[in-house]
Amino acid sequence: KLKNRDQDQLKTKYGFSKSDQIITYIGGYDHGYEEAFELFSSNVEALQQKYPVKVIVQTHPKCKNLAKTNLVEYKILQNYNVQNVTYSQGEISTDDAIGMATLVTSQASTVIPQALFANIPAVFMNPMEVKNTLIEAGLATNIQSSDEFIETMEHLEQFESNVYEQAQIPSNSVSLMLKTIGK
Repeated sequence: KLKNRDQDQLKTKYGFSKSDQIITYIGGYDHGYEEAFELFSSNVEALQQKYPVKVIVQTHPKCKNLAKTNLVEYKILQNYNVQNVTYSQGEISTDDAIGMATLVTSQASTVIPQALFANIPAVFMNPMEVKNTLIEAGLATNIQSSDEFIETMEHLEQFESNVYEQAQIPSNSVSLMLKTIGK
């Protein structure tokens, strides 16, 4: 579904301009989440001093019924000069939030591999060292500083991740599996 996205159509659907550069942050609640979101907030503040990026904060589904002012993400962002933030507590589907993104980031969400397999730039952002199969295999990175974040954003045009090729997974693996099990 993500691989066949029409980014311009999605941006228009949600009131963004086709030319908008959007960073989508996928929320969580794991140990260290607040520190990870602090890192994200400070990084975006530094980035927005150089580039007019917009932000979608896609909260974790557990936060769906909270008032925006009660969201941990909202409270943390109040301490930073981050502009053009859209909070989504399900109003934008996760697939659409990822599909509009110039870059997807999260502390530890399983959405990161989904984005990477759809060839959408995605990185983990966690001040702690992250143990993750994708990172260990060299298929993803963990950003721990503003300098790394800005450098990542400045080199996105060079992002050409073919995770299938890098992980030696046949691009038709789903049809091969279905054929094998007789579907």
